[in-house]
Amino acid sequence: MSTRASARVENATPSCPAPTPIPTKKKSRKKNSGPQEPSSEDSQIQDMAPTALPKPSTLALFESNGLMAAFQVLDTLIEARRTEPPGVSTETYALAISRAIDSLAATLASLLPPADPSSATSSVMQTLSDLLRRLVLVALPLIRTPRRSDPATSCARTDALIGRLSTTVLIPVVTSFYPLSLAHLTTLFSPDITAKSPSCRAGKRAFDARPAAASLLHTALTALHELSRGPAPALTAAAQSARAALTLSAARALAELYDAPATVHAASDAGETARAGAPLPRARLPPQLSPCEKQRPGAAEPRSGEPRARPPDTNANARVDAAAARIAALARKDAMWYLCSVLHATVAPLPGAANVDADRLLREGVCTVLAGLLRWTAPPRIHVRCATPRRDGDDPDGAQAPREGGESHARGARALLGAVEREMVLAVAEKVWLSQG
Repeated sequence: MSTRASARVENATPSCPAPTPIPTKKKSRKKNSGPQEPSSEDSQIQDMAPTALPKPSTLALFESNGLMAAFQVLDTLIEARRTEPPGVSTETYALAISRAIDSLAATLASLLPPADPSSATSSVMQTLSDLLRRLVLVALPLIRTPRRSDPATSCARTDALIGRLSTTVLIPVVTSFYPLSLAHLTTLFSPDITAKSPSCRAGKRAFDARPAAASLLHTALTALHELSRGPAPALTAAAQSARAALTLSAARALAELYDAPATVHAASDAGETARAGAPLPRARLPPQLSPCEKQRPGAAEPRSGEPRARPPDTNANARVDAAAARIAALARKDAMWYLCSVLHATVAPLPGAANVDADRLLREGVCTVLAGLLRWTAPPRIHVRCATPRRDGDDPDGAQAPREGGESHARGARALLGAVEREMVLAVAEKVWLSQG
């Protein structure tokens, strides 16, 4: 029986299909335990990891030199900075602000002299004003992280950024008012502008960039004033330092404006003006005021039948000097109005300023400059023969006629302020006196 049963079992076994082996977890672990090279899809997934997301912003921060590109990166980092915790480090954020300031400075430098103003100068400066206001009121306050960093480090970083803004953007605008005035008046009095024919005037126009530059300064001062009213004392001190830098720059430019010789001697170059370091190019003078050029040595003599050239005018250089002096005097007067406006707006300390000694020294420095200018004020128009009685032996023709009191005159090597400039200086002196409290 056992033999038959075993035979039946042997005969029945081949008729049943053999079960397929199922791989166990242990075998799969052994199969995948060896090192494998990542495929192309795996490498793409690794490149899209969250740790690689900040790289494009950082690369754009270093590679982009344009104004709008720098502010687009800054806007992206502003949104990341507002999260809790901040999504970007303070060092990277400060670097983005610094790059935005440099872009503002580079764009502004392309608009100021020696570049000639155009019809687009005012609109570009208005755009710079809007970007500057956003940078001061939105970007700078977010650099403070009192919970994560040392307050002293945060204050130093804020002072450095606002100082960079003052040095590269605001102070160049203050010092550009005289070159802007000189360039505008030179173009305004050129023969292309003063010609009666419309075809002659169509070739060149006199664009005045000074109002746009003054508006940019006003926007910056208003933004700094709003920044100082915030709860952070570090921002108040930095804003006050920026205003003090503008005050000193305006006072220095005002002193240099009248510290140079007011007249140009005939032996000097015909294109030089009364202000040192700001020459009026001879080529930009009207052609009818340019001196006649003498015949070059070695040139061919005119034929006997041809008319001889006129001899050079000996008074041509004097006429060129007089024209340059008049334009320079008008440019000084216009620039003085803008500089006095800057002083009038910045000489008063901000509310809540803690450094009283620094404010006092600043006011004393401004008063010294103003007092020096008032010493060179033109004397009043008083006729000598009417003011003093005649004595025996006096020459009746010895007294000179009074000069115009509204113009700037020369005395020695310094320029005298007229009545208009004197009133401007007195207005600033009054503001300094009232700001003492």
